[in-house]
Amino acid sequence: VMSKLPNATFDDATDIVGFVRYVKSDEEVVFVRQSADVASAGLDELIKLARPGVDAGVLYADVLARLIELRSEYFPLALSIDAIGTAKPKGYSNPPLGRRLEANALITNEVNAIRGAQLTQVSQPVLLGKIPDQWKPVIELHREVYEAGLAMIKAGTTFGALTAFVDGYGAKRGMKTLTQLQGCGYGDDGPLLSARSRRERVGDFRIEKGNSFVWKPIAMTVDEKIQFSWGGPVIVTDQGCDALFKREHGMVSIT
Repeated sequence: VMSKLPNATFDDATDIVGFVRYVKSDEEVVFVRQSADVASAGLDELIKLARPGVDAGVLYADVLARLIELRSEYFPLALSIDAIGTAKPKGYSNPPLGRRLEANALITNEVNAIRGAQLTQVSQPVLLGKIPDQWKPVIELHREVYEAGLAMIKAGTTFGALTAFVDGYGAKRGMKTLTQLQGCGYGDDGPLLSARSRRERVGDFRIEKGNSFVWKPIAMTVDEKIQFSWGGPVIVTDQGCDALFKREHGMVSIT
C-alpha cells in the first residue's frame, strides 16, 4: 500500500475504536440489561439443578440450554467442581465429562450471556454442603469491599484510584482484597483489571457515564488458601452505578 501511495500517512486508530466501544449507546445499554437477566437465569438454573450425584456434564449442558433458550448467543461456561479447600481446583470451559458432583463440592462459576453483541457475566459460588466457619469472615470482607468499590464506580473516578482503594481494603481486616473488573461488550472491550493485567496503562483513565463493567472483586486470606469472588454487570449512570446482578450476596449453600 505504501508503495502505491507514497505521500499518504497512516495513523493507528486502535484507541479511537476502543473508546467508541468503551462508552455504550442507549441501545447497547438495553442489550447489556437483557444479557444480565439471561446470565442470571442461567445461574438460577445451575443452583436449581446442582446436587450431589448429578452428572456434571449434564448440568453444564442444561445451564447452556437455558441460556440459549433465552436467546443468548453461545458462550462457554467456566466451572470448577472440586471439594471445598482443594488447593488447585480443576477448571472446565467444556462439559466435565465422566464426573459427578459430590458432597462438599464447591462449584465456582462464570455464567456468560450475549444479547445484541453485549456479553455479560455473573458469578456466585455454590457449595454442596455447609459453609465452613473459616470462610465466613472472607465472605463478609468481600461483601464490604464489593459495596465500597461499587460506590466508587461512578463518572470521574480513575481506574487507578479504584484499584488502589480495593487492593488495599483487606489489610485492615488482616486479609487481602484484589480488584477484578472487565468491560462488557462483544470481545475485549476494556478495561481489564486483574492480577495479571497491566493496570498502569489505564490508571489515569476516568470512568464515564455509559460504561458497563463486570464487577467481581476477590477477597482472600493472607495465605490465599481461601478465596471468594462474587458479582456481575454494572452500568454507570447519572446517579452513580446501577448493579444488574440482583442475587443476595454470599455463597449458596445446598445441604
